[in-house]
Amino acid sequence: MVEDVANDDNCYDMLMSFAAANAQNAWETYLLALEETFNSLYTSTCINQLKEQFNMTFDPKEYHYTLYYYDRAGNLFKTIPPQGVKFLSNTEVQDLIENGTATTNYPLHEYVTWYKYNAYNKVIKQKTPDAGETTFWYDELGRIILSQSQQKSIPVTISGVDYTYYSYTLYDDLGRISEVGKMMLDVAQAPSCVANQCMYDSFKLLINSNTTLKTEVVRTFYDEQLLTSLSQDNLLKRVATTTYSDEYSLDPLIYNYATHYSYDLSGNVKTVYQENTNSVSWPSNEKNRLCV
Repeated sequence: MVEDVANDDNCYDMLMSFAAANAQNAWETYLLALEETFNSLYTSTCINQLKEQFNMTFDPKEYHYTLYYYDRAGNLFKTIPPQGVKFLSNTEVQDLIENGTATTNYPLHEYVTWYKYNAYNKVIKQKTPDAGETTFWYDELGRIILSQSQQKSIPVTISGVDYTYYSYTLYDDLGRISEVGKMMLDVAQAPSCVANQCMYDSFKLLINSNTTLKTEVVRTFYDEQLLTSLSQDNLLKRVATTTYSDEYSLDPLIYNYATHYSYDLSGNVKTVYQENTNSVSWPSNEKNRLCV
């Protein structure tokens, strides 16, 4: 008899536990439904009916903007200087705020500079508002060897042959710049290049076979003294002399101006000799020599 009463109590407790759990679930469901109903009514009645407007006037303190544009490779392909930057009008700004960019035109900026690159991310063309279009050529190692501005591309007729000017760069066997200058080439002599790339050996042969057409030449000498009469130290792997010539000469000692360097053991420049030949044999005329 006692055992039957105990079993009845256990069944009663289990039923009450189930009932309490079901009641709790039903209560939470009811509260969640009330919360969703409240949020829906609050949003539709209060939030959706609210139209906030904020107006502000101010004097801009930024007066100069330079715009930069990059392609997907990270190359700078367009710039706009401050004078060329155009702003949106108040009407266009309001249209942008109300309707988005779909009905808004971009400003028509001016004085644009463009850059064009080859597959090696080297600039092969550059177009600026003042200088026009400039073209660049490179050798098989990616070194710049030739360039021509729009002004230099204007033909000059000499003895019935049309020439155009180029700026050229030559390198020594270690890849160091050894000579830069300006040169005239006719159409038949123009470098044979594919995608603005030239073979350096053929280019160098072309430049050195027309020495009489080379002007404004700057030559750089490394490792050894050009003039033995100077006291120059520690020149190994360093610039020893730079010279400038209005007209090219095969003789490296014929030039208009020169700068000679001397270094200490740490590679710092300790002495600079500025030379102006002034059509007088140097260094016999010591007044043309300035030691700094």
